Amino acid sequence: MNSRLGFCQNRHITSLAWLGFAALFILLANPPLRPQTLCMTLGGVFIAHGILALGGSKGRHLSWIAFLAIGLLALFAAKDIG
Repeated sequence: MNSRLGFCQNRHITSLAWLGFAALFILLANPPLRPQTLCMTLGGVFIAHGILALGGSKGRHLSWIAFLAIGLLALFAAKDIG
C-alpha cells in the first residue's frame, strides 16, 4: 500500500470516529441514555471501522479483526443488557 492510499484510508477512519463521537454527544444531549443504546452505537461504529479497514487494506492490515471483534462484543453486550 502506498503512503497516499494509507493517508486517505486513515483520514476516512478518523472521520468515521468523529461521526461516532458526534452520535454519542447527541445521545448524551437527550437523556436518559440507556446503556443498551450506548453499546449499540459503539458497536455499530466499530463494525463500520472494521468493514472500512478490511475493504481499504484488502485484508492485509489486521486491524479489521480487532475492530470487528470490539464491535461484535459491544453488540452482544447490548443484547445482554436489554
